[in-house]
Amino acid sequence: MTTEANSSPAAGSLRRRFRPKDLYWILSALLAWAGASWWLADAVMRSQQGAMVAEASAEVERSADNLASIVSSSLAQLHGIPVLASGSQAVLHAVSSHTGDGGALTPAQRRTRWTSDPALLALDRRLQDMEHAMNVGRFWVLNDAGDCIASSNFDQPDSTIGTNYADRDYFAQAMSGQPGFQYAVGRTTNVQGLFFSAPVVVDGQLRGVTAINFELSRLGAFVRQLDSFLTDAYGVVILSTDPAREFQALPGSAVGRLTPAQREARYKRGDFAAVPIAAAAEPGFPALVRLGRNPDPALLAHRELVGGAIGLHVVHHLPGYSALKGQRTALFLLLCGAGVVVVALVVTIVGVRRYRQAAVHDMAHSLSLLRATLDATEDGILVVDMLGATTISNQRFVDIWQIPPHLLQSRDDAAMLDYVRGQLVEPQRFLQQVMDLYGRPDKTSHDVLHFRDGRVIDRFSFPQRLGTEVCGRVWAFRDVTQRERTERQIRELAFYDPLTELPNRRLFHDRLMQVMSASEREQSCAAVLFLDLDRFKWLNDRFGHDAGDRLLREVADRLRARVRESDTVARFGGDEFVVLLAQLSGNSAEALLQAQGVAAKIRMALRQPVAPQADLGEAADDYTPSASIGVCVFKGKEMSIDELLRRADLAMYEAKSASRGQSDDEKTGLTA
Repeated sequence: MTTEANSSPAAGSLRRRFRPKDLYWILSALLAWAGASWWLADAVMRSQQGAMVAEASAEVERSADNLASIVSSSLAQLHGIPVLASGSQAVLHAVSSHTGDGGALTPAQRRTRWTSDPALLALDRRLQDMEHAMNVGRFWVLNDAGDCIASSNFDQPDSTIGTNYADRDYFAQAMSGQPGFQYAVGRTTNVQGLFFSAPVVVDGQLRGVTAINFELSRLGAFVRQLDSFLTDAYGVVILSTDPAREFQALPGSAVGRLTPAQREARYKRGDFAAVPIAAAAEPGFPALVRLGRNPDPALLAHRELVGGAIGLHVVHHLPGYSALKGQRTALFLLLCGAGVVVVALVVTIVGVRRYRQAAVHDMAHSLSLLRATLDATEDGILVVDMLGATTISNQRFVDIWQIPPHLLQSRDDAAMLDYVRGQLVEPQRFLQQVMDLYGRPDKTSHDVLHFRDGRVIDRFSFPQRLGTEVCGRVWAFRDVTQRERTERQIRELAFYDPLTELPNRRLFHDRLMQVMSASEREQSCAAVLFLDLDRFKWLNDRFGHDAGDRLLREVADRLRARVRESDTVARFGGDEFVVLLAQLSGNSAEALLQAQGVAAKIRMALRQPVAPQADLGEAADDYTPSASIGVCVFKGKEMSIDELLRRADLAMYEAKSASRGQSDDEKTGLTA
């Protein structure tokens, strides 16, 4: 059957013009072009994957460093607490007087015997006070046999007094003369915790151990800022952003070499599923892994903390990585379409109208594929000619700059430039950069734009070339607002208390060093005020932690309002606050009077009725804020930071002890 097209004169002419040999060369050229197009599309995909992996690698390593610094700083502070307690005279006397009995008594008999000893009971109460003051978990003392002879939970049903901990790693480490550390599930509490210990030395001999327990869940605020998890020395996941990972074990981890009894003693369980992690098997990127059923590969950054006893693992998934393979196919089709256009143009030169019409159709199709490819990218793309007129842009560019439809349709580039300038914090700098690049066509650039609505955009620009000639300029815009916010949040977590937004211990130390240097240079005095809220534990126990948190925020606001801008108010944890007064009188006596005046203002501020916005509920009727304040005046670097804080802390405890039964005006301990 002969169709109208086949019987037309043009078709007959086409058959006469093109011999089988010509068609063979055309087909060969198309096949060669297809092969080259696939190679080029694959190379582009590999380049994009490489850039994505490189950027993600830098980001995950930076995030891991920041998070490791925060967690390590917190753990380092905890290491010093049992060391401080090990030198207490009460502890030294206790371990000297209550050595191991060789198993002659049962744990219950030991508990009855030691809880009835007045000296040990006084030590129990001291340990309980230290637990509340230092905002840690349980605080206890072990003799040389590993028996708990005193504990801050002495009055609780799950008291550890009488329990033997000789099999714990932290006990063995401390009895070897070194500070100890271990992760384990509490023997009596069944709560995951980090255990820190220090040896107690009496007359040059190791006679016992002091230890504290820090509940692992309290590190969750740091870990859950990123997709990350912590492992112990045996490769078991002990804390994770994803709770499903907890108590899973890394493939090939050392926990498999423990006996069932050892696993039960340490973890209160015997079986551990493996973390579903495997190599991604992506050619050229051996570092990529796959976690669970997530279709996108991920990068893992590992940091060892506490000498390898804790492992920090930060996970960074690569969303869109798999989609690049689809873009490779789209680019291949685009290039193949362009090859068809080239062949069609060659045929058109020969004079075949039919092929010329096909070429026009293929070119339109190719442009459509190009726009679709541009619209599929995450970056906003704008291409202009040598005069600055727009030649092509994608939808992402329109979305980033929020350009209205009527302005796009007008194609008024001057009006569009004025519109985008109005969204920027520094419009003049933006315009100057544009003019500079238009005056230097060969130049490439990268800068950061800050929008008035808070967004942060990376701007890239490079010349568009046709052969060796510059024919225009390509602008690319990438929204990095979320990345900037994440990095800022990590920095804030490192230096500020998340509850009160006051500087934490780390930032306070930095400012104290600056004040000490200024004091030494100017020969002026400064002072540290150590505050401890009265009856705060009673408030927490009666009305709950929410009421306690609201009171802490209210106290923070009042402290900030009673000091100068040059002073610093910090929270060390729990109900402890520290005020740093700078630029006091050069005379120590006068500086002490000035510091006393500030302490008096603070006490008056705390005694004011609770503001309605604090919303303590029923607690406001039964509780009036007050505090015991320790004052330590110093000049220059006459004492170390640790000594200065120790004196202020001792002054506060003296004020608290001396003020029992006294008025609030007398709750100030002084040292100079």
